[in-house]
Amino acid sequence: MTVLFPNPATAPYPPLPESLAGRSHADRLRLRRFGTQVEDLEVNFAANRPDLITDVLACCTLPHADRDLLWNLPVGKRIECLLSLIALAGTTDMDADLRCSHCGLSVEVSLTLDELLESGRVVNCEEVQIRLAAGVRRFRRPTGRDQLTWLAQTHSDEASCAAAMIASLALDDTDVAAVDLESALDEFDPLLRAALRVVCPDCGYEAEHELDLAGMALAQLQRAQASLLAEVHLLASRYHWSEAEIFAVPEWRRAHYLKMLQPESLS
Repeated sequence: MTVLFPNPATAPYPPLPESLAGRSHADRLRLRRFGTQVEDLEVNFAANRPDLITDVLACCTLPHADRDLLWNLPVGKRIECLLSLIALAGTTDMDADLRCSHCGLSVEVSLTLDELLESGRVVNCEEVQIRLAAGVRRFRRPTGRDQLTWLAQTHSDEASCAAAMIASLALDDTDVAAVDLESALDEFDPLLRAALRVVCPDCGYEAEHELDLAGMALAQLQRAQASLLAEVHLLASRYHWSEAEIFAVPEWRRAHYLKMLQPESLS
């Protein structure tokens, strides 16, 4: 099987993510691992995705970030932060289940997290520039706030929806009908629409698959929340501690208690 991902890189990802460069006060922000603190249990994974991502990042930034800053981050940067949280949990690869559109074979592809993160860091710009016959046209990279706004809008068809989205990102007068913004974003914001070309090992058919990286990361974070709930339940049932008392214990000590309880929980 041949798997191609845009902007592959081999540089290792640091144990803590780099600062959110270019933002007011963001140079002091760092991400902590999700699934360790009581506020992680308050995240509602049934919420709409823009709100959910903002809630996750809000509780995992140290010190706590202003929510306006998180809403105004480019979508690609928000996805990068989600992938960073997965990396902080010790994950090195993400598996994507794909299906060949020619023969229907189910294909599992393993993606290296370092390469995914590096592909999003290659481009660090606020604008997307597209060269048209009438000249270069400029667009903003979409933000979490844009996604929330688009979610609340209704349109008669997919074409009018796409046109409205493109128009809302334009920084100058542009004929949106002539703009292939999706292709431009592949270059300027590769994590936004992560395109993966896969050759089917059965029939040899090669096709492009679009990956939902944010959805894949959120699924792992939801599992981390479920694991934290199970840990709280075990400690409460054995030691009769309240939730507040459990989280008053440092994480490393909770881990020791849980390790000692493991044989008992299996009996």
